[in-house]
Amino acid sequence: MTAAKQRIPRNMARIEFLALREEIEALLAKGYDKRKIHTELTEKRLITMSYDALCKVMLKATRNELKVQSIAVADTPAAPTDPVVSPAAKPPAPRSFQPNVIKARSDELQDPRTIDPTSVFLGGHMATVHFIQQGKGGVGKSVIASFLYQVLHHQGKEVAAFDTDPVNATLKGYKEFKVIQVDIVRQGQVDARAFDELLEGLYSLPENSHAIVDNGASSFLALGNYMKDIGLIQILEEKGHQVFFHSVVTGGQAISDTITGLKVLADGFATTPIVVWLNPFFGEIRLDGKGFEEFKIYQEYGSKFHAIIQLPHVNKDTLGRDLEELFAKRQGFQTAIASCQYIAVRSRLKRYWEQLIGIVEQAGITG
Repeated sequence: MTAAKQRIPRNMARIEFLALREEIEALLAKGYDKRKIHTELTEKRLITMSYDALCKVMLKATRNELKVQSIAVADTPAAPTDPVVSPAAKPPAPRSFQPNVIKARSDELQDPRTIDPTSVFLGGHMATVHFIQQGKGGVGKSVIASFLYQVLHHQGKEVAAFDTDPVNATLKGYKEFKVIQVDIVRQGQVDARAFDELLEGLYSLPENSHAIVDNGASSFLALGNYMKDIGLIQILEEKGHQVFFHSVVTGGQAISDTITGLKVLADGFATTPIVVWLNPFFGEIRLDGKGFEEFKIYQEYGSKFHAIIQLPHVNKDTLGRDLEELFAKRQGFQTAIASCQYIAVRSRLKRYWEQLIGIVEQAGITG
């Protein structure tokens, strides 16, 4: 029997960060990202906090919420702290680190079964709650929810899924998934009693489990406002849960709308980490010849993006058609691979599935 995972005291992450601030700044100046910094300090036995805790405390430091100088690369001056200046008039805090950008590799991926689980374990919390949010419909939001569900299930995690889309309950359509449909929005307004039932389910999640809440585009604003009004994120975090928002940015005609939805989410929940999924199925994700990491939204909000998951590009005539059929049937990858009669289709789906497992595990959200 494995020993119980030790949890550090509540404020220990902050204490450890303050003690090692100069060393962390030096590693940032050398080009280290958050993951490498955590690995370096953990191997030296300088910190006991989880990778997720380090991400949170670094984010707070960039916003001066720790009442210390913002983390910055050595040659970047710190933002002024004059209390007379209004928040709206202050210049943006200097970007001190980059989110983890995750892409599928073109060569053979490492077998997920050989990956050290400690390299992706977040630790230090009860359960993990994933809110899938995007104000633009038809961009692959529920597909992302199904991907996340399947990877977590593949890892042997206990997963609870909730479909709150009042118009298209796509996730609920996957019969092989355990999904509960919750009608929390009626006539454009949040049904407080129904939402209370959802909150109770999330609040009582067992340790090391995951919950996925797939929200519809039509209720994006209403649900977001209600979550802020009742302090939902704070309630869950005080319980000890880790909370992530997930949002999709897609190519093609919807690119601007999905970026707007992402901005609304980032503005509305300033301290909650966001996982950005780049979905190239509808077209290349570029504006004026620039890639996502050069977009204005990345420059302004990149410090609060926990990870950027770039889904693999697909040939629409082959794998693209395979995936469309998979989504239309509401099938999971393992079911489709096992039941398909065509060798080529099985092979393409299997490779995509393996790539998907790899990039989601690298995002540090499955602990």
